[in-house]
Amino acid sequence: MAKGGKFSCFTGGAKVDFDNAVKGASIRAVIKALNALTIAIRKTIDAGLKAVKDAMKINPNDTPLTTEAGVNK
Repeated sequence: MAKGGKFSCFTGGAKVDFDNAVKGASIRAVIKALNALTIAIRKTIDAGLKAVKDAMKINPNDTPLTTEAGVNK
């Protein structure tokens, strides 16, 4: 679809230019849709991670139960 909600159609002129314009518009539409999906996925993941963090009640000042070498004894 072109601007104004009308369907694009070849009316003369260089067909190559018309084809490139339609391909470009299609590519832009797909990119916009993928960007919207990416944003939605990131927000969902962030919300899920926040819920996990809240459930675990992580305190950065607590002493860790494990070390680099293994479990503390």
